[in-house]
Amino acid sequence: MAGGAREHGLAAVRSLIAGRLDRAALESLAASRDPRQAWLLSDLLRFAQSPDDEQALVEAFARVTGRDPREDPEFGDSASKSVTNHLIAWNLPTAPAYVATKAELFGGRSRPRRCWQTPAMCDPADGQRFSTPRGWLNPPGAGEVE
Repeated sequence: MAGGAREHGLAAVRSLIAGRLDRAALESLAASRDPRQAWLLSDLLRFAQSPDDEQALVEAFARVTGRDPREDPEFGDSASKSVTNHLIAWNLPTAPAYVATKAELFGGRSRPRRCWQTPAMCDPADGQRFSTPRGWLNPPGAGEVE
């Protein structure tokens, strides 16, 4: 994530963890119009506790991608699943520093490593790929399973 977008992303993550989504940070993130920010919005949707936060995150997703996920028939089942499926289908790369920002959301704090999971699940060569039953899985936008 570029400097400002990364800071706004971190502010949104930290505020959601604290129980109150920082709408100004979310607005700034959406105003970037960088569709790669949609990955973080998708992650934030997993943790949204209120319908208002979910709606704000979905609207931000629509702004950065130019697509409204509410038009997806699966959206009613799970907003998070719907937007994540869109991102996977579009093969959209992540923003710079996305992994570190996601680590803060999923782990509650920043971690110095690029891989926020256990070391055994990280590729020791680059610390960014993930072990799966089918082989090494690269992060979004980096290619297929090897």
